[in-house]
Amino acid sequence: MHQQADERVQVRSAECTDVHAFAQSKFSVPLNDQDWTSDSGIQTVVEKTRVSFGSCGRVLIRAAGTEPVLRVIVEGESNSEVTEWVRRIAAAFL
Repeated sequence: MHQQADERVQVRSAECTDVHAFAQSKFSVPLNDQDWTSDSGIQTVVEKTRVSFGSCGRVLIRAAGTEPVLRVIVEGESNSEVTEWVRRIAAAFL
């Protein structure tokens, strides 16, 4: 039984050879009366970010469970690209 577990670990490791880490930046935005889900300015810049990254990055916006803020996470292939999109998304919340 122990041998089977070792074989599964080796197979899983072989499946993960194409995985690489993305550059990542996070920031928080205070929640206020603004409905960010229907704000066209915010949605436009988030969609532009997603299109720019294609399958090589992502944008995640979620409400924090412990305080009244939104968590914004941007991941992409280069630090400079991630930093630029974080700047644009943060500006859209102002």
